[in-house]
Amino acid sequence: MTTNRVAAVHMTSLDSATLTGGYDVFVDSLEQACFLIRIVNVCNQNIAISYNGTQLNDVVPAGREVSYNFQTNSQPRGKKNLLPKGQRIWISGPAGVGFVYLVGYYNEIR
Repeated sequence: MTTNRVAAVHMTSLDSATLTGGYDVFVDSLEQACFLIRIVNVCNQNIAISYNGTQLNDVVPAGREVSYNFQTNSQPRGKKNLLPKGQRIWISGPAGVGFVYLVGYYNEIR
């Protein structure tokens, strides 16, 4: 019998002191296709996120977090919206104090 259950990818962390102000790789290769990711900014600087390394796509203010639930807003109904396995994610911002984390969830089929 096949069962579906939710599993988490390994949490990624980045010390904001290492940020260069350019596009720094945050996640080199997402290990699974995720239906939900959370970016938690526990540093003292605003950071920006890019999904292609050439343009900024979103901002996460200092001390805040954002959640992206790709499946909730999928259209048309019945389609699966996932951030693809292998996706690279960049981060941009000035060097700061504290860490930035990425948490992701995917459907594990057994």
